[in-house]
Formats: sequence, structure tokens, C-alpha cells
Amino acid sequence: MEMLPHINQLIEWDRRAKVLINEIISRYENYWQRDSLYAAADPNLLSHGDFWCL
Repeated sequence: MEMLPHINQLIEWDRRAKVLINEIISRYENYWQRDSLYAAADPNLLSHGDFWCL
């Protein structure tokens, strides 16, 4: 049972990381969509959005 607090801490860190990742994705989603539209208009343009989708 000694490991239980450590496991609970890892679970909490995992939960916080997922929340943070979702926050980042939602915050920058509009930028990625805009970049994708630019890339569709100009196939030679490697946009940030396309880079993140690789």
C-alpha cells in the first residue's frame, strides 16, 4: 500500500496534463483552422496547422 499515494499522484498529474492539453488545443484551434484554409488556397504553403497535423 506504500505505492498507492504515488499512483494517485500520477493519476492526478495525468488528469491535469489532459486538461492542459485540451485547453491548448481549444485555444489555438482557430489558428490551425485558419492556417489550413491558407494551405488549401496555396498548396505550396506549409502552414503551422499542417505542420502540427503531421
